[in-house]
Amino acid sequence: FFQQVRNFADSRMTPDLPEWPIKDCRQQSCVLPHLALMFLLTDDQRYRNRVLDMIRTATRIGDPGLTGGHLLAGMAITFDWLYSSLTATDRSELEDTLFTFGTHAFEELALFKKWTSSVLACNHLPVRMCGLTAAGCALYGTRPHISRWLQFCVEKSRVMAESLGDDGASHEGIDYGQYYNEFFIKTLLLIKELMGVDLFKESAYLRNLPLFYLHSSLSREAWTPQAHLINFGDGVRFNRYGPDSHLRVLAGLYRDPTAQWLADQHQLAETAIRSSSFLNLTHYDPTVPAQAPHHLPRSHHFGDKEFVYQRSGWQTGEAVMAFRCGPHFGHHILSRYTGEIGGGHMQANNGTLHLMAGGDYLLAGDGYFCKRTEYGNTLRVNGQGQV
Repeated sequence: FFQQVRNFADSRMTPDLPEWPIKDCRQQSCVLPHLALMFLLTDDQRYRNRVLDMIRTATRIGDPGLTGGHLLAGMAITFDWLYSSLTATDRSELEDTLFTFGTHAFEELALFKKWTSSVLACNHLPVRMCGLTAAGCALYGTRPHISRWLQFCVEKSRVMAESLGDDGASHEGIDYGQYYNEFFIKTLLLIKELMGVDLFKESAYLRNLPLFYLHSSLSREAWTPQAHLINFGDGVRFNRYGPDSHLRVLAGLYRDPTAQWLADQHQLAETAIRSSSFLNLTHYDPTVPAQAPHHLPRSHHFGDKEFVYQRSGWQTGEAVMAFRCGPHFGHHILSRYTGEIGGGHMQANNGTLHLMAGGDYLLAGDGYFCKRTEYGNTLRVNGQGQV
């Protein structure tokens, strides 16, 4: 776990600083806690200096947007972890930056100034919420009215948790689902550990998430860094976020040995993404033993999104069949909400069939391409696609 954190931190120790306003710098934001943690663990001043230089250059961002959620979360954790090592000037500068970015995020989300505020089940909202929650926790007691931020974060997160179907599957596809899960889990951890409100306890979605990750996998020995997932919806065939860090947290919270095993496999296969690797260090629970899934049924119906997965075994070389035929947001959302809360990552391809054998994609969906039925692995009627 230490080496994974160090590798990520070292990958951003290059001479050039990120061009925040110009390029997609979300991974640059995600690395900030890893740099801070490496300083705490090694006392190597280079990591501390690097993270402070990166934060100073980031203040040039005008409208933080989605990158701002990544950045605010990374800066807040860094501010907390480096607090005792900062000079009074550095501390004041970082505090001002957090307050400026946090105020912007709070006003946008709490006053519904942007569409992001309403999409409870879309990946954009938890990214922004994680940044605001982390900033509120870091600044509490140093600036006025921060309690309003935190009260908002708890209640908004509660509403988000209630919007998610109980089967652990994402209507956005597995990799955008991973994006949502990564920042939602970090938000709920802050709320649970620093505010004493446990939103994990009643979340059937998060409890069943490891099962969705498991069934969405190819046969284990066929995994490669470029292809190891069954990608319904918008998505590629590899991980975008986690899932090892998600699985470590959930294994400990729900005492789930299969989640622990699956996290191990992604680390062994080097298919895990390092964006939140520090959670492996902070939230691994060694009292939960890893257990392979051989005892589990070889088929599973994820009833909210209507995904069915069947496999010939849990050993090696098994064939996997997957079928999707359900409402685009899932039953839970469509039966409870009249507005658009799910974002735009669904696809018009009900009836899609996937078939994999020996690690080969024999029948597969179009993935992250064009959301039209003719590109999906399903039928059109009289030449007409689905809406």
